[in-house]
Amino acid sequence: MEDKIALCFLTYDNLSQPQLWEHFIHSKYNLYIHNKDKLSGIFEQFSIKNKVETNWGNISLVKATLNLFKEAFQTEENTFFVLLSDKCIPLYNPDVLHQKITEINNNVMNSFKTTPGTDWHKMRYGTIAKKEFFDEHNFYGQSQWMILKRDTVKFFIENDYTHLFGNGCDVPDETYFINLMNKFNIPSIQKPITYVNWNEDSDLAKYRKNLKRTQN
Repeated sequence: MEDKIALCFLTYDNLSQPQLWEHFIHSKYNLYIHNKDKLSGIFEQFSIKNKVETNWGNISLVKATLNLFKEAFQTEENTFFVLLSDKCIPLYNPDVLHQKITEINNNVMNSFKTTPGTDWHKMRYGTIAKKEFFDEHNFYGQSQWMILKRDTVKFFIENDYTHLFGNGCDVPDETYFINLMNKFNIPSIQKPITYVNWNEDSDLAKYRKNLKRTQN
């Protein structure tokens, strides 16, 4: 049985470049979408039923991600789980991307160790409800977008730690997964899986015009 890759999208609504992702609707991939607003078109069929109301920088984004993983985990052929946004576009064709992910055969996180006393550390670590659960001097940040193996997704489904972070935690989707993986010795490799154009304003003024303001 060939390993399948679950493409898990956190979206406002429709994918921004659907014509590119249509090539991924075949036997090597399964698609799952947690959308905030109504979808239309061919991707509507991939919208999951169990959704949560999300807010930017809130623990609700972690809960939405976990719901995506729970839905995708039900399909036993899904061996790798990729978290993406509606703005992501593929840099490789389906066959090449499948080969690259399966050959890595590991969890992939774009992560970095933070420094106590810095604003970033104070905002992320300092706002966790049960911060004593983590080592302040071994606290990491991560890109929200990542690739997880099936056994790692199983761990997160069976062990919900969102209560430790609390509703007042600042941008927990950039700290939740990597710090729990480090806490429980779940291995990963450090590698970016998405690339962002920081030099131009977003054309989605409806949400946030500048990507830097969106991310900070």
